[in-house]
Amino acid sequence: MDLSELRKKLDETDYKILESLASRFNIVKEIGKLKKEQSIKVQDKKREEFTINDRTQKLESLGYYDPLFVSELFNLIMKKSREIQND
Repeated sequence: MDLSELRKKLDETDYKILESLASRFNIVKEIGKLKKEQSIKVQDKKREEFTINDRTQKLESLGYYDPLFVSELFNLIMKKSREIQND
């Protein structure tokens, strides 16, 4: 494979990541509605801790161990998720 082909594959992978984020944010909107109806706080620190640990293990099972990266990535995603739920 040449550089151009690899970059095309990388672009396709990036688009899949964005599609997954959009899907996640749509789910988050629904969760936010339920939490509001049930008077549940938006932030659930235990769930966030579980999520980071679980995703760290998942990435490790895929051959990449980088807990700091996973923590930073999911803290950013969860911050945006809380913003969406608060809207």
